This record gives sequence, structure tokens and C-alpha cells, in this order.
Amino acid sequence: MASERLLATENPHIFPLECRDAFESCSSQEKLYAFFMSRASYSGARILLRQVSPESEIIFDLIIRLSKACEGDWKVLLEQKIIESRALDHFLDYAAAFLDSVGNYRGYGDTKIIPRLQPEVFRKLCSISEETKELYESIENQLYSEKPEVLGLPQNGGQSEYYPQSPSIIKSEIEAVHDTLSAKGFFLQNTRLKKTEELDEISYELLLASAECRSPEAPENKISSENSSIKIRLTYGDHSAELEKVVNHLMDATKYSRSQTQTSYLDKNIHHFRSGNMQDHIDASIYWVKDESAPVETFIGFQESYRDPLGIRCEWEGLVAIQNKSETEILGLLAKRAEHFIRLLPWCQNDSKAGPGDLGPFESSTFLKPDFVSLQVVSPVQMPVRSAHGRKNISLSNRLAAVHFYEQVPFLPAKEVDQYKRLRHPTFNAIVSAHELIGHGCGRLLEQDSTGLCNFDLENPPVSPLTGDPINTWYTAGKIPKSVFGRIYNAFNECLAESIALILMSEAELLEVLGATGSDRTAEDVLYNAYLQTICLALNGLSSYDPAQKRWGQAHDRARFGILKKLLASGPDILRLSTHHTDDKPDLTIHLSRALVSSIAHRAISDLALRLHIYKSTADVTTGSAFFESLTAVDEQSLAWREAVMAQKKPRPLYVMGNTFFDGENVVYKSYPATKEGLVQSWVERDV
Repeated sequence: MASERLLATENPHIFPLECRDAFESCSSQEKLYAFFMSRASYSGARILLRQVSPESEIIFDLIIRLSKACEGDWKVLLEQKIIESRALDHFLDYAAAFLDSVGNYRGYGDTKIIPRLQPEVFRKLCSISEETKELYESIENQLYSEKPEVLGLPQNGGQSEYYPQSPSIIKSEIEAVHDTLSAKGFFLQNTRLKKTEELDEISYELLLASAECRSPEAPENKISSENSSIKIRLTYGDHSAELEKVVNHLMDATKYSRSQTQTSYLDKNIHHFRSGNMQDHIDASIYWVKDESAPVETFIGFQESYRDPLGIRCEWEGLVAIQNKSETEILGLLAKRAEHFIRLLPWCQNDSKAGPGDLGPFESSTFLKPDFVSLQVVSPVQMPVRSAHGRKNISLSNRLAAVHFYEQVPFLPAKEVDQYKRLRHPTFNAIVSAHELIGHGCGRLLEQDSTGLCNFDLENPPVSPLTGDPINTWYTAGKIPKSVFGRIYNAFNECLAESIALILMSEAELLEVLGATGSDRTAEDVLYNAYLQTICLALNGLSSYDPAQKRWGQAHDRARFGILKKLLASGPDILRLSTHHTDDKPDLTIHLSRALVSSIAHRAISDLALRLHIYKSTADVTTGSAFFESLTAVDEQSLAWREAVMAQKKPRPLYVMGNTFFDGENVVYKSYPATKEGLVQSWVERDV
């Protein structure tokens, strides 16, 4: 039997992500647009499976075929004596966990998911048809093997299909190929990299996602480094069958777009998915930002790089959501006041030369107000645009509601629990709003382009508030924070955004705008709860840290842990953690001083945000990386806390979403029971 932490959770909580009321409020045109965009999103689901592991797509087909074989009535298998009740439950536990993560590695934590039912029982279950039998036999070993047990670089024992069939590829090779291609103007978000060794000669094949296939032998598809030590062959057509379906659905969606801007967004994405040209995706992003306050909000493509060990390549994502108009209006009020709150951040306060309208050398002089909408999700499947064109923020209200419904409340003194529960939703909503709108929206990168032109005075560089000396690092042509800071960037950036949000929780005006305060909750209560909530999340986040590999599995967890360490370093008067046992299991209690949150805690987090911001703004990767690695290092004391976290941990819930169907005249919305069977059926009926 595999390690307990890898086994699929027994009888997991399943929460419905409901969107029926919001969907029914849409016009017929909006419903049709949402339907075809949802189909486009889910048509890329197999891309996501293929990005997780070699066996994920086969496991997916196996689950779907088993469901179809019994027509979704799993009790038939019991009546036919093919499987016993407990074993069937274990199979459905696994199927639900797999489909929730869209792969056999957890969407949260990136650890492998292994079935609880024994191989011989699973084999018998799959004997109900020749097709399911063959599918099972082709992946039985991978299904039950504990190795690789986590996503990561192959050289570290991890699993990564961003580097398929390349067990010997190492970080330095990937970086060398990246540098060669970046120097020639390539964006790599929609690629995978394969290493080939033939007759002692090493070469690399770059797989580019596109519906169109091109011969890798064409001269223009062969690239070498300047000294010819690195040879790269470009192969277009990765995921071609899926992207052809995506393109067809996007073409259907254009018939129901609400404006020329939205049509242009779709057209650019169609060109991007056909050709693999990332510039088309960037152009699509510009139109997406310009498509303000869309009743049906969507994005689609290769978006986030959290799962690539080097933070370069992105996984397929698609989102279709319906605007929550009342919550969007509240967020719009914050956007209008954003520049006022940005002035309160330490790098703006720090600049004594800054006059009216001047936010200092480390902050953009003009805040580009984003389009910020609160949405209810219909279809989620897990660039250089912002500075010139603005940006767009989204908050997924039905997903946030689901989080708070099932969130456990560990590690608090009994007297704190009632208020924590009462305030957790408005507090978390305020943190998320400030984090996304201002935390990820403020700041200025000091840059020098290929002609030598800088966006600062090169002869008289800005003075760093950290050292008191003129800065001596900045971004050169083609460099962005993600490429400079590499694998730590996602966590580093989330830590900065979360720190900014905590700083702004001290502002009663911001809390009032967001509706976080009221007759039964004061600004002081919300501020205290914000820090308490962050500390609780930071401790729970230790569950995503792998002590064996010394690796974090989730960027937000590492970010919050950095905040926790900063607060603890401020002394026991502000925060201490006591250890004890509950029911013979290790446990913790958080002791946070309410009286000192607005002073000592605020100063500590302001200092943290200032450091992270200046390192990021000036591309100071040497000092910044060393600081962040030290800040988020998990020492023996932290491992003891982790032991308590794991002992008290409750399984994360799974989520079941509705589907939309087009009957030739109308689009109808279908909900599913919040059960394992309902979750499986929802995927069967998506027909991907």
C-alpha cells in the first residue's frame, strides 16, 4: 500500500460551484457566447492532462469509459458482483480526486494521487469491457507507482511533462536553451522541450502548441546558439487536434460577441492557436483588457507557469464566468481610489523628493485603473501588456464562498474562534481585493531597452531606500521579473502582493469601501482578523512543503510562510506559537497580540514589502533571491510546526461545476449532485 499522504482521500467533501442564477440572468446572446467559450475551454482539457504526466490522459479515458459502460449507474457493478461496495467507493474517491485536479497529481500541492483499492480489484473492475481492460493494463504500473511522487525537475526526482521523454535533462540545459531562444525573440509559454541523444550528440526539440503542423526539417525551424553548441529543432503541432477544436468553438463564439473589441480578442486567439505565435496571444490580451465590464468574462490559453519547475512554460487554462454586478460595483469604487492608497506604501512614503502627483522613482506616475469584476465561474480548467494598455482583475465569488464554507479553523485559542468565523469572509474578500487590485497592480520596473534608452536617469540613478546608495541593477532588453528571478518569482511576487494587502488593511477607508466593516465589525477587528487569517493560512500551507525534496508545492503557501517568518522575527510580544497535543496528536496554538498589530506587525510587513518591491523593481536578483530563500527556509522548528499541521490537517474539498448544453435553439444550464458520482458525470457529459 502506498504512503497515506499519496492515497486519494476517502469520502471527500464535495462542494457545488453554482452559477445557475447568474447564468439565467444572461441574454440569449450572452448564453450562446458563454456556451461556445466553455466548449473552447474544455476542448483544451486534454492538453492539461498531457502537461501533467504521460499516464494522465489514459487514466482520464479509463474513468470516462468505465462510467459509460455502466451508463453512470455504478450500483449495477455491485449487482453484477464485479466489485464490492467499499472498493467501489475507493474507486470513486480516486476518480473524483483525479477529475478535480485534471490529472493524477494534485492541483494543490502537486503530489501524486494513488488509488486506495488494490490493483487486482481495479483490474477486475476494468474487465467489464475489452477497451477498459486494455486501458488499465497500459498504465497499471504508473497508476500505483509512488515515484515520481511530486511534480518537479527530473534531475530532482520529480515529474514534469514540460520536458517529455527527457529524464536526463537538467536545469542548466533548460536555461541555456531558454537563453538561446529568448535572444532570438521567442516566447516559450506554449512550448515543451524534449532532449534527444543520438551517437553522443545532444540536440533539443521545442514542441510548439498549434493547430497547424509544420516540418521540423525546414531550415527556418532549425536554430543554434552563437557558438553552435546548442542545436534546437522547432516542431509545430503539439496538441494540434485539441487546438483545432478550440479554434472551431472560438469561431462559433465570434457570432455572438458583443462588440468589435471582443471579436478582435477572439480573432487574435484564433490566429494564436492556429499558428502558435505568442505575439497573437499578447495582442489578444490587449483586446481582453480593453473589453471592459463584459457580462460574460473569459480567458483562454497558456496562462500560468506555476507548475513548470523553472517558471517559464504555462499550463492550459480556460475560464468562463458571469459578472456579479453588485460586487463589481464595490470593486470599481476601490479601483477609483487606488492611487490614494498606493501613496501610503513605503516606497512612496520613503521618497522625500516626491512632490504632489509624484509617487517616486519606484512607482508608476500614473495608475492604470483596471477593469475589476466579481464573477461566478461557469468553466474554469486550470506579458508586456499592463504598462501600455492597463489590466483586468477578476474575483471568483462562488469559488471564494466555497473556500469559506469548508475552511477549517485550527490553531486558534477557543476565545478567538467565533469572531474569526464571523469575520473570515469579509476579511478574506478585502485581502483578495487589495492583493489583486493594488498588490499586483502597483510598482514600476526600472528598464533599459535595446537602444540604451532608460525609463530613469542613468547618469543620476535613483537612490535605493534599502542601502542609501544609487541603484546599480535594472532590467535590460528582453528581461522581465519572471525570467530574472526564475523559479522563486511566483512565490516572491505573491509574498509582495500579500504584504501590500496587509499594509492596506490598516486603512479604515479601504475596509469601508469594500464593505468589510459594519455595525458588528470594526476596522480594528478586521485588521486583527486579517493578520490572524494570514498566519492560519501560512501554517496550513506548510502541508505543501516537501521535506524530502526541500521544495514548496504551492507559491501562495510559500509567500504566506515568508510573512509568518517576518512576524515571528519581530519578537514574541507580537506573535508566538505554542506546541501541545490534542487527542495524542501534535497541535499548535497561535498567540497574536491584538494591541501590537497596528504598530509592530504593520512596521514589520511594511519593511518586508519595501525590500521585496525594491529588489523586484531594480532586478536585484542576487540580493533579492538570497533574502527570499532565507526568509522562506524551513528549519527544524518549522518542521515541528509542519508535523502538527499534518496531524491536524483535514482533506481539501473537491468541487463540482455545472454544464451548458445547446439544443439547437436554446442554451440550458445543468447542475449536478455534490457527490463523487455527480462530479464524474459532469465530466462524462463534457465530452472531451
